[in-house]
Amino acid sequence: MTKLIAELRREHEDAARWVYDPLPAVLVRLRPLRVAEAMASRLRRQGATVELRPSELRPSEP
Repeated sequence: MTKLIAELRREHEDAARWVYDPLPAVLVRLRPLRVAEAMASRLRRQGATVELRPSELRPSEP
């Protein structure tokens, strides 16, 4: 799982290990829906429980 998380976050596996403590954790933010869904699908196939949430816009954004 760590290898997949590192790949999805585009970082070294050592940097991805923080995800395991504490859980739940946010893996990525502000991805297009189809990209987020593809990431979630890959994580689920590895046994992860994944929840997608809509991104919150900052007050200065439309």
